[in-house]
Parts: sequence; structure tokens; C-alpha cells
Amino acid sequence: ALMASPLCQGLFAQAMGSSGSVMGFKKVATQKEAEEKGVQLAQKIAEKMGKETGKKVKKNVGMKNLDDLRALPAEKLMKLAGVRAVPVYNIDGYFMKEQPEEVFAKGEQTKVPLLIGGNNQEMTPWAVLMDKQPTVENLKAGATATFGEENTEELFRLYGINSDKDVLEQPGVNLASDIFLDYS
Repeated sequence: ALMASPLCQGLFAQAMGSSGSVMGFKKVATQKEAEEKGVQLAQKIAEKMGKETGKKVKKNVGMKNLDDLRALPAEKLMKLAGVRAVPVYNIDGYFMKEQPEEVFAKGEQTKVPLLIGGNNQEMTPWAVLMDKQPTVENLKAGATATFGEENTEELFRLYGINSDKDVLEQPGVNLASDIFLDYS
């Protein structure tokens, strides 16, 4: 993300990417999409607070304003939100002005030496399967989102994914890990 942000130009001399990337599996959310998710989250928090206090909350009311959310202790906010993952980036028009892939494709990223690293098992195939059964066809559907339909057959040949058994074993783990790392 730092290499793709225009705010970071000239601020560092080298970079390291390891265990994930802002680019790849899914597009970075637009500010509008991020705000819509924020409204949904605020609604969820308001509904849970209503259950705790016995007050009814109208649909799409959410919190009255950001000050209400900010006033909650962090522990309570996290519990009410049911947050299980760290929030992701969004295209806010300030730090990130466009999709990182587009920045790199145009050669507009911060141009510094980049060391790329990773771990033996960065990701499980379940992340690519997206809650579907571990079959070759379902893994192909998940991989197609990243690599495109025209590349999937060759990709599976190169990774040695030939049977449903391969999906959850090392070939599937290797593919899922590489999808997770993307362009880090």
C-alpha cells in the first residue's frame, strides 16, 4: 500500500513485502463501499446495544453520529461489532487514490528496491474456496477471480492440482498461499 500511495513518494529507500498484499484477491474498496459497510456495522452495533438496553432500534438508523461510536470503550465496540478481522484499505482519494494494481501497471509506484518474502503456508485453500466444498471445480472458481478464466487450466497444471484430494494438500496450499501473497 505504501508503494502505491502518492503520499509516500520519496519517503523511503527500500521496501519489504511479506505475508499478504493490498493487491490481488479482491479489489480495494472504494470510499463509497467502505462507507456503506461502515453504516451496516453501525446498524449492527446499534441493534446489539438496543438488545442490551431493551430499547428498540429502527432499521437503518445506526448510531446517531460518529461521536456515539467514538464514545464507546474499544473493548465494548469490538464486542458489539463482532469484528474478527482487521479493517482493510479503501480508496479514500487521499492516501490511496486508485487501485494499487493500476498504480503499478502505470509505473507510478514508489520506485525502490523491493524484497519479497513469505512463509511456508501463508494461506489455507479454504480462503480460496470461499465456504464451498473442497473440490477442484470450486477451487478453480475461486482462483479464476484472481487469474482469469483463460489462465486457470494452465495454473492448475503447473501447481499439480488434478484431483479433489490435491485441493487441501500441498498443491492447494501452495496455490492459496501464492494467491494470498499476490504481488507483495
